[in-house]
Amino acid sequence: MKKTIWIVVAVLCVAVCAVSGVFLGRYYLGLRRSSELIEQARVPQAQAEPQQPEPAGQQPETTVTRPPADTSDRSEIPPRPEDTEQPRVAQLDPVQIPVDFDALHAINPEIYAWVTVPGTELDFPVAQSETDDLFYNSHGADGKYFILGAVFSQKTYNTKTFEDPMTFLYGHSTVYGQPGTFVELNSYADQAYFDEHRQIIIYTPENMFVYTVYAATVHNNEHILHYYDFSNEAYFDYYFEHLADPARSCDHTDPEIAPEFGDRLLTLSTCYAPDKSQRYLITGVLTGIAPAAAEVP
Repeated sequence: MKKTIWIVVAVLCVAVCAVSGVFLGRYYLGLRRSSELIEQARVPQAQAEPQQPEPAGQQPETTVTRPPADTSDRSEIPPRPEDTEQPRVAQLDPVQIPVDFDALHAINPEIYAWVTVPGTELDFPVAQSETDDLFYNSHGADGKYFILGAVFSQKTYNTKTFEDPMTFLYGHSTVYGQPGTFVELNSYADQAYFDEHRQIIIYTPENMFVYTVYAATVHNNEHILHYYDFSNEAYFDYYFEHLADPARSCDHTDPEIAPEFGDRLLTLSTCYAPDKSQRYLITGVLTGIAPAAAEVP
């Protein structure tokens, strides 16, 4: 009997070791592929350095996060005009795009942008699956399985042009204790960090988009783009009126750059570190666009 027990224990140990070995092997392989892809595509010396915005101000007093019942009939709410002017968006001089998109497309044609937060380690390609909104939740930017996933948007809710009223980019904070692409976003819970990292930059082959960070907030795990139509003014206003809870010290907003209907917005979404059933959202307002400079012959 004792011999049988020891055999069973030994078999279980071998099985656990084998599974762990496979897991670690796939993890480190994915990590290496991700690092190689970034090194191959990034051109650091060409990176633009947009001007930093003014420090954040005080938070508005807000609490809830659901639209009222009387706005449920979206057909009665006037949609946002297609030609809405954006007076806060500066037209910047052309810049050299510091990303080799040709190299990225050769690896994975579903990569369409690059996101970076100056002064941080957040510097990654952005992908969008044509067939599965959650594909890059468990696959790297190269399209291969990777437990830490990639930064991605969802085709059901967003285009690839950053012309939507609200664009959401998703990325993991941590997976089984390992840092994901958006792990550093949780640092925005610190007011000093929020004040010092007020820009998000998006590169595409055609443009550089500069966003000024308006808010860092905890939110429940509802799918915001499913419940809120940001092209409708009532939904837009209600969402931002009730975005942050002033009782939470981890929420920070800057009223001086508060979103206005007609703005184009970007939100980076990840798990909230103290409670992974909630989301931590970093929301920025588009304040500058620079076209890609012509290639130097």
